[in-house]
Amino acid sequence: MISRRLVEEIISVYIKHGWKLGRVLLSGAAREKIGPDLLEKLFVESDIVASDFDAAWFERPSKNGATAIELRHLGEAPFALFELVKNDERIEEIRNEMENRLASYASKPPSEKDQ
Repeated sequence: MISRRLVEEIISVYIKHGWKLGRVLLSGAAREKIGPDLLEKLFVESDIVASDFDAAWFERPSKNGATAIELRHLGEAPFALFELVKNDERIEEIRNEMENRLASYASKPPSEKDQ
């Protein structure tokens, strides 16, 4: 888990560019490090979901009624997965696929993440 300050900066940049913070995936270690009081302040109006890795969901409307979604890993190395969803009925299915891909990435040793 990266520092609270860096998480705040990441959220600020996304919001500046029209993204909305949705749900946040946090490991037990991250929850402990941040603490319950700061969790609410840091992730205002966001669902916090227990996870094996730390990440934040962002979304914003795109052209032609599509929705842009991005899953940003909250780790030392910046990493994000992006999808443009044209059919909102599949958005949860796509999110699950993206979370599985990020879980696979997050579980790799640091030396393999650069490949």
